[in-house]
Order: sequence, then structure tokens, then C-alpha cells
Amino acid sequence: MRPCMRSTGNGGYVLRNRVNGVVAVSRAIGDPSQKKFIIAEPEVVETPMSSSSDYLILATDGLWSVVNENQVAAALEPCRGNLKLGCRALIDLALAHNSVDDIGVLILRISTLIEQDSRRV
Repeated sequence: MRPCMRSTGNGGYVLRNRVNGVVAVSRAIGDPSQKKFIIAEPEVVETPMSSSSDYLILATDGLWSVVNENQVAAALEPCRGNLKLGCRALIDLALAHNSVDDIGVLILRISTLIEQDSRRV
């Protein structure tokens, strides 16, 4: 069910893209008084990884709503594996694309994890 439909279907309303004029993102876990109107279930996507996978990027929709995977890869290229610099680059990228949502980014180096896992076998 779409967020607006859930909110209005439960007696709430959407004003200026805010549930009951209070919570900015109706899919976020928010104010307890708005719990009846807000979906707190995450969106889950499963993607197989291989030894050619370099990074796993966990980010909020403040990043993903304004850029795509190719733009993210291009922004990470100059960071040369520096994960802290990479996170900063992705936050700056989202801001440069006028993101108006909160932006959170976490980058994990997958190649290191895959290498460690293969040593256990």
C-alpha cells in the first residue's frame, strides 16, 4: 500500500508531504503518536555478490532518491578505497543533486570480507 493511502486510509492526512503535517517521510519510523499512520517495515533488496564485488553501500533515500548506481560508482572512483572519503563524497554528491532528505551513508569493503571468508574454507 502506498504511504499516502495508508495514512489517509487510517484517518490521517498528508499536508506538504508530511503525515498529519508532522512526519516528513511516511515510511520512516517516526513519532510514536503517528505510529498508526506510518509504515515501519523496511524495503529489502537481495543482490548476489561475487569476488568482483568491491563495496556494499548502505544509504538512505537521501542518496538513492537523487542519484543512480553509476553516479555513485563514478563518485567513488577518485576516493581510491578510502572509505571515509567515499562516504563524504557520496553525501556531497547527494547534496549537489539537491537532496532534501536526510542523508546517511555506510560503505563496506566487500572484497576484504570475501577474502577473509575464503580463508576459512
